[in-house]
This record gives sequence, structure tokens and C-alpha cells, in this order.
Amino acid sequence: MAGYRSKEEVARYQSYKNYNLAKALKRIKECLDQPFDFRPGTYQLGIYLKETDSLIGDIYINIAVNDEISLGYTLDSDYWRNGYMYECLQAFLLYLKEKFQVKVIYCMVKLANVPSRKLLEKLGFEEYYRSHFRKVACYIGRL
Repeated sequence: MAGYRSKEEVARYQSYKNYNLAKALKRIKECLDQPFDFRPGTYQLGIYLKETDSLIGDIYINIAVNDEISLGYTLDSDYWRNGYMYECLQAFLLYLKEKFQVKVIYCMVKLANVPSRKLLEKLGFEEYYRSHFRKVACYIGRL
């Protein structure tokens, strides 16, 4: 996790700075202490590639008390443009819809991250707000 999150080309599209091993270990411990059960909170789910026996990314989900759900994701740049994130998010969104009856999900993406914005649009998300001051686009996905 620290390996791919600390890469400059990955980190430039994220909200965190200086993602190191200590941060990764702390976050992994938090995730192990709070497994994904769809209660309010923040969760991080790993994307594991069986062929290489490695963690290649993660999906972040934040569930607010009012059932407002926001989604984020990170993928190791070694695996960009191979369809992995599309496949993972497509399956995860279907899971959320079928298992938890989720109807709406929000996502915020840096304006400069054009591939990620195109990915969301391919998944059916629509841009509903853009802030040039914050340099982000906000998307809504209706499942």
C-alpha cells in the first residue's frame, strides 16, 4: 500500500501527502479493526491481483450517518490503463446496489485527473459540480 501510494504519479491525484509505511500500517490496522459491514464509517478495501500475488490498489468508501456514501480509489501506476479499476468498481457498485440497496454514490476527482473522470463517466457517473478554485469535479452515480 505504501509502495504504490507513495509514487509521485499516483499521489498527485490524491488528497494525501507523503504516504509512508507508518501511515499504511496504521490504516491497515484500522481496517482490520473495523471490517466492512456498511455501518457509518470509513473503509478501505484492497485490490489484490492474484496473477502477481500483490496488492495493486484500494477502494475507499465513506458512509455518513444519513446514508450518504462517497467513494474514492487508488491504483498502482504500474497497472493503469488495463481495465482493473473499471472492473473492480463495476463489481463493487453492483455489490453495493444488490446487497445494501445503495442508490446514490458521490465521488470527487481532481480536474487534472482526466483518466479518472472518464472512468467515472464510463461507469455512469455524471458531473454535478466543478470547483476551479479547489480544482475538483464532483460526480454522482445513480445505481
